[in-house]
Amino acid sequence: MNIRGLNFNGMWNENPLDIKEAAVKHFEKIFTSSTTYCASLEDLRYRKISDEEALNLEAPFCEKEIWDAISDCGSSKAPGPDGFNMGFFKKFWYIIKDDLVEVEKGYPGSHWYGAVRLLERSASISILINGSPTNEFKMGRGVRQGDPLSPSLFIIAAEGLNILTSIAVKKGLFKGVKVGNNNTVVSHLQYADDTMIGVKKDDVESLASRLGCQYGTIPFLCLGLPVGSKMKKSKAWSPISAIVLAGTEVDNLGVPFTNSFIKIFGDGVGTSYWNEEWIGGYKVKNKFSRLFKLETDVDAEVRERIVGNGSDARGNWRWSRNPTGRTLGELEELERMLKAYGLDNSSKDTTKWILDNKGLFSVKKLSVLLDEKVLDNYKGNFETLHNNLMPKKVEVFLWRTLLHRLPVRTELDKRGVDLHSVTCPICDDDLETVEHIIWPCKTANDVWTRVFKWWNINFSGNTMEDLLRGTTSLFPSVSGQKIWQTVNWICGYVIWKNRNQKAFNNKSMVVSMLMQEFQILTFDWISRRIKGVVIDWIKWLSNPSTYAV
Repeated sequence: MNIRGLNFNGMWNENPLDIKEAAVKHFEKIFTSSTTYCASLEDLRYRKISDEEALNLEAPFCEKEIWDAISDCGSSKAPGPDGFNMGFFKKFWYIIKDDLVEVEKGYPGSHWYGAVRLLERSASISILINGSPTNEFKMGRGVRQGDPLSPSLFIIAAEGLNILTSIAVKKGLFKGVKVGNNNTVVSHLQYADDTMIGVKKDDVESLASRLGCQYGTIPFLCLGLPVGSKMKKSKAWSPISAIVLAGTEVDNLGVPFTNSFIKIFGDGVGTSYWNEEWIGGYKVKNKFSRLFKLETDVDAEVRERIVGNGSDARGNWRWSRNPTGRTLGELEELERMLKAYGLDNSSKDTTKWILDNKGLFSVKKLSVLLDEKVLDNYKGNFETLHNNLMPKKVEVFLWRTLLHRLPVRTELDKRGVDLHSVTCPICDDDLETVEHIIWPCKTANDVWTRVFKWWNINFSGNTMEDLLRGTTSLFPSVSGQKIWQTVNWICGYVIWKNRNQKAFNNKSMVVSMLMQEFQILTFDWISRRIKGVVIDWIKWLSNPSTYAV
């Protein structure tokens, strides 16, 4: 949104130069050092690191530290305006790493103090007004957005507040609050840039006013979840009802998810007697509504309403009045049903997921079930499970390939798109189908042949499904199978990209260049995403299968 004008000195002004000047004066005043009193932290006893830890901080960076830092950055991010983003450093790390490490060693930790002073004295900022920057001005206090000093200053200030608050408690200036069965005193809690100070109710408003902050009450919402609420009350879960709605979407795909969890009884602790579906697949309050109206504690747990086991199990009721008439009939029926639900104090209540043989829920298993339903008409029920070693775009490509959703010429022709030809743009020898462009096409076949030779694999499949399934049985470990699966899918992705270059720009790479592009991509994506393994570029080129053992 553009700033059309500003009201300053009692006058409305739309002159761009005057607006810039007013903005500079406003922020220059904010960032000018003030002579007013500032709290001193000099006398506070900060915790200190050991001499050994200090030496480690001042030691030159090693190659692994630099690579780890680069790997954690997004490829589209750039450390400076020179046009080289982090993707460049990742892709050509094997070439530039020696020079880069030497440059980093030119900035030893012993110059830390001087670097801080330099940053402090040279800091200047400008204000962006409607996309146009103002003249720069020096900063007398504070730091700029993204300033490398900012995290360190924050830690100093946050730890200073922690120390000051602890001193105030020791001097009896305030006492904090007692929580838990052991009456543990909690004066304050700090997490990231959030601070909670616990004081007595009568002191809350006064302290909040002095600190210039807001105050609230418990329960409250944090990241959409209730904090400090009784979670066995159904209303406490209303903020996250969207999770249940998401379950119904899974149901619509053919997997009965929302009703796939059942309660397995143990000691009855933590299970709501009236509000959970633990008996007969329904909530007790719905089945025995008249009895529920007589209950004195609607949030009672199962352990509070059942005594005994098996045929000896009976209710331990707390009615507002004795049941009569139809209500008495409900009570007799409920007592009969309780005979099958005795408590077992040797185990805890658990939830069983009936869609898994072991009764354990996992996202991976649910993904498999969804794959089987979504792709049930596809030959082989190919699993398109999430593979975190490759970018999302490759997974999307694989889905489209398996579902025959790639815009090859024969598919476009079926949809009435007017094309000058439906033959393969690469080889021009056959109709361009999904199967043809990924496997039988001569260029694609030559690439696959080189890939199998590179990995020392004998491929005996005949179809695209066999190809993309990826002979994972040749690798015993799960990590090895995932690496080879990644290599397999990226190869298909590279072949498809080359096809698009030919179809739209009349450009395509020869097989040797395609192979080089493929090897760089697999090394880049896998080495940056795999955990606990350092992949060497030279070894990757010469014998990649050693990483899949």
